[in-house]
Amino acid sequence: MEKGRRYDARTRLLVGAQLRELYERGASIKELTRATGRSHAYVRDLLLEAGTTLRSVGVPGHEAVGTGPGAPSLEGGKHYDADQRRRIGAELRALYEDGASIRELTRSTGRSYGFVHRILLEAGATLRGRGGPRFHQPGRPR
Repeated sequence: MEKGRRYDARTRLLVGAQLRELYERGASIKELTRATGRSHAYVRDLLLEAGTTLRSVGVPGHEAVGTGPGAPSLEGGKHYDADQRRRIGAELRALYEDGASIRELTRSTGRSYGFVHRILLEAGATLRGRGGPRFHQPGRPR
């Protein structure tokens, strides 16, 4: 793949199929971006166009949100009705409560931090504090 070169529809399908095969053998999107010289978003788009079910970031055993059978595709800029938002929220909340971070969910869905944060709140998720565990230092107020 030449960096910066645009591909016609046929070439995109061929390249997507090759990337899908590598991805399904265990290569990460990050590894595929390094190998191709393309952006994360470009490689992800090619994988999705090739019908790939993406793995979630950092949550073993989960499919990525919006890629499983019957799940809505989470396209950037798209508006969702109340029923779709509830379904997406339930799926994101389950992943979040299983340990995925909001940043990981943004990467696996392709949506913004604000969108994922809002959907989690709408779904009734209790959000964790920022920055991981905090340790109390003796002599300092909590």
